[in-house]
Amino acid sequence: MSRRALLVKDVIVRKLMCEYPFFSIGNCYYYKRICIDTTPRQEDIFDTSTDLWRPLNLHELEMIINEGLEKTNKYLVIKNARIELEENRRDFHIATIKRNEKDKTKYFKKAIEAVNKLRSMIGY
Repeated sequence: MSRRALLVKDVIVRKLMCEYPFFSIGNCYYYKRICIDTTPRQEDIFDTSTDLWRPLNLHELEMIINEGLEKTNKYLVIKNARIELEENRRDFHIATIKRNEKDKTKYFKKAIEAVNKLRSMIGY
């Protein structure tokens, strides 16, 4: 078994022993923005705070084991909001250079939403 598969198994075992409030649909257990899929031979853990779910990397899986689901969830939300802000800021600059007012307004509003999300998560 790979290291990632062992970490996923460990997180699933710890999920059974913890007291976090999980919402479940079939074989998937959701804790805020983390999805734990326990389908046999397809076990995996996903980050659902973006449009496309992505499997957690080794660092994030270790973070769940060491720090817990609450801290990892907050880390994922802040990380994704920061990436969203960077992308929207870049797209805003491109729209400004192209003098496209419609896109400029759209990306500016998205960037402001990402800034507000970061402010609320960090505690400003």
